[in-house]
Amino acid sequence: MYDTLPPSTHRMWSVVTPNAGLITEHELFGLLRQRGLRTPEEAAAAGLAAEGAERSDGRESSREASEPVAEALYPQLNAPFRVERAVFERLCRSPAAQQDTEKLTKFVSMVTDTLDLTRAEALQLAALKPRCGLEVHMLVELCHQRLTEREVEDLVELCQELL
Repeated sequence: MYDTLPPSTHRMWSVVTPNAGLITEHELFGLLRQRGLRTPEEAAAAGLAAEGAERSDGRESSREASEPVAEALYPQLNAPFRVERAVFERLCRSPAAQQDTEKLTKFVSMVTDTLDLTRAEALQLAALKPRCGLEVHMLVELCHQRLTEREVEDLVELCQELL
């Protein structure tokens, strides 16, 4: 397939860093926010602020308050894709929206260093925020062999504390 493409296309679509690593849902949430996506509360607050700014100069707005704003029928330059919006909406309802970067970093380092869990297992724990030992057993491979019951309880407490 690549043989039929012109040479200039090869440079344009080359892989820069293959399998650079895993990211948490919180990091993905931050990346999507950098792309301009906002939670419904933030969008409503920004809309009210923009509406107030329009009316502060003394002129009436030509658009009625109840009139919906039309969305573009074609992608705009640098506009988020529909998939990005769908992922962002799902992440808004997940623990990732409320997590703190410093606490998340501390959690991942503690779990990987002290309990000898893999980074993928730590990211799963951070994404799903288990509330009981059973959920930890479902997320950690061979948990009954690798962790004692006390370590599982400590892990649940750590998830509740830091996530």
